Amino acid sequence: MAAHTDISQIENPLHRLLLRSTPPDLSGEVTLAHLSKRIGVARFTIYKWMEAMRLPPGRAIDIVRQSRGAVSLTDFHPYVYGFPEDEIARLSRARD
Repeated sequence: MAAHTDISQIENPLHRLLLRSTPPDLSGEVTLAHLSKRIGVARFTIYKWMEAMRLPPGRAIDIVRQSRGAVSLTDFHPYVYGFPEDEIARLSRARD
């Protein structure tokens, strides 16, 4: 399991946000494994969210609640409701 000391070096913005939301574990490390335990999902599920750049609204709420104020629901809006580019692409496909 990778513990991250400098999350600013992580390319995936959702990955950075998820780590920012995670309090350190007992050894002081911040990991997705620790987040998965705190919100009751498999690590694989979190990796799927990061790959898709999307997560369910209820899970965004769970993550914010466990974050101890480090993140807000507003931080997750693009990953729940989509990015403007997603909406534009969807509308373009619907017209074709």
